[in-house]
Amino acid sequence: ELGAVDHEVSESGSRYTLPDGSRAPREGQRIGNLRVATRRLTGLEGLELEAELACQTQRRFDMEADAWYLSLGDTLRSWSWKPVLTYRSASFEGDDSASVTNERFDAPMSGGTDTWLQGKVFRRAIGNSNLVSHRLRLFLTPTPKLGVTIDYYNLWADELNNRGGARPLQELADRSYGQELDVSVRWGISKQLFLLGLVGVADPGPAID
Repeated sequence: ELGAVDHEVSESGSRYTLPDGSRAPREGQRIGNLRVATRRLTGLEGLELEAELACQTQRRFDMEADAWYLSLGDTLRSWSWKPVLTYRSASFEGDDSASVTNERFDAPMSGGTDTWLQGKVFRRAIGNSNLVSHRLRLFLTPTPKLGVTIDYYNLWADELNNRGGARPLQELADRSYGQELDVSVRWGISKQLFLLGLVGVADPGPAID
């Protein structure tokens, strides 16, 4: 599976915050995106690979920012509940203060509950900018109608020059945003009724404090 997208924000009144606290327009922002995925890595059924790369520029000011993720997974079909174990590494570039170019990736439309999400709790606090994340996922199917997903996240700041509340982030010796554990349950009760349950617990690190 291979896909590519290129789009530009042709008109928008929305603005986002730069590392120095100033505001910049989203109008003129352009993103090129490439995605590749396979469910038969090296020809083995159940061995999965997913990867995506996004490159962002701005026609109104100097900007070059990147974001990507790489995910590897394996389905243990001979085991009870058919567990799927997946590891994903992802990066949303932060701004390098030594460069005149703005490298802080802006992801205004990212969200959902899976691909670009970096923790259900931390997503509300830090968003998908200046972020390096590691996710370990275990998916279980106790019954054909019941699926359980357990996600563990470890999140870090990519750069240390972004504002962090009362004191600048560069003063912090530790880049850790923190850790998070999420559990979601999807239950197809009947053809007309579906239940989705989500719970997440986050432990903030020094970069949040």
